Amino acid sequence: MIDVRNLLERPATPAVSIYMPVRSIARDPYKLGSHLKGLVRQAKSMAGDRHEEEMFAPIADLAGDQGPWRHAMEGLAVFLAPGFSRIEWLGFDPDSFVDVGDRFNLRPLMPMLEPSQGFLILTIDPKESRLYRAARFEHTPEEDHAFAETLADITRKTEVEANVGFHPTGPSPTTGGAPTPKYHSQGDSPPDYKQVELDEFVGQLAKAVDSHLSGAREPLVLVSDPNLLGMCREHLHYPHLVEEGVAKNPSGLTPEEIRGEALLHAQPALDAAREQAFSRLEELAGRHEANAATRSTDVVAAAEHARVDTAFVDPARPLWGRMKSREGDLDVSISGESERGPGDIDLVSVAIASTLSNGGQVFLAARGDMPPGDEPLCAVMRY
Repeated sequence: MIDVRNLLERPATPAVSIYMPVRSIARDPYKLGSHLKGLVRQAKSMAGDRHEEEMFAPIADLAGDQGPWRHAMEGLAVFLAPGFSRIEWLGFDPDSFVDVGDRFNLRPLMPMLEPSQGFLILTIDPKESRLYRAARFEHTPEEDHAFAETLADITRKTEVEANVGFHPTGPSPTTGGAPTPKYHSQGDSPPDYKQVELDEFVGQLAKAVDSHLSGAREPLVLVSDPNLLGMCREHLHYPHLVEEGVAKNPSGLTPEEIRGEALLHAQPALDAAREQAFSRLEELAGRHEANAATRSTDVVAAAEHARVDTAFVDPARPLWGRMKSREGDLDVSISGESERGPGDIDLVSVAIASTLSNGGQVFLAARGDMPPGDEPLCAVMRY
């Protein structure tokens, strides 16, 4: 989940939001720089005489032909205002979109704003085991250096030698011939000894992970070859372990493949919070309870007054309109989903920002999933 706290504050105007796909265009810096230049020109045109040229200086290198595109992710988001700039590389490919107004537009960011989208990945390999904190579009190694050193120390102590437990006998002066293996009369044979060593390694690893994750609630997905996967399941006591792990050697997977495979297994657990919240909305709406808002205008007004507990958003559908205070109430009028009139603002983005600013949560919802009326915004209200 992206940190949007400084994007929720009302910036100095004009507030410019630019979203741009990267992967679907090309990896050619010239084409990407040229596309961004076109979006910047559009933003300047929309801002008119309200903007100063230096406001766009922070993205001058990006708009140049030799911008840092070769190491870019799937998409780009740029937020600019007088005295403020923020550039975000996104893990998904957004549609090209430009908005200029009195606040930043967060609607295209919705895939990264849902709660409960974090999960954990433990890759298990005697040569290197790692714990990652992951989200739908990114993952990073656990930043606790003491824990990372603990894993490294466990790995260093795991030296499974192929010839442990036996030694060959050479040809005798009387028999000649090739050396033959001679096992010790006591102890395990080499395959058994290796299994014992691996089991001890996994046991120490599991103990360290259980201790480190004490109190955590994120789903944990294991990635390892089937043999170690089974061992780790026996030793781990973490209560939020995902039942089915990725039965592949992590050393043979790219970081993106590790995250993608783990996400497939974690997704049901991640979706549980959304499904529970949506069931509550459907139940309240079915009983015609007052705290179930199924009209977009009601959701926007309630969000502005900090009344929204949980909002459901279809990010593919902007809702253009206006807000006007009238005798203590907020009058919200809609122009339409596709046509933006002069002075219109994106009401979906307003609802997202106001809900998050006041401690609420927002979930994705596709067209057809909403209660009767199928509007781009619905909500469960606090009162």
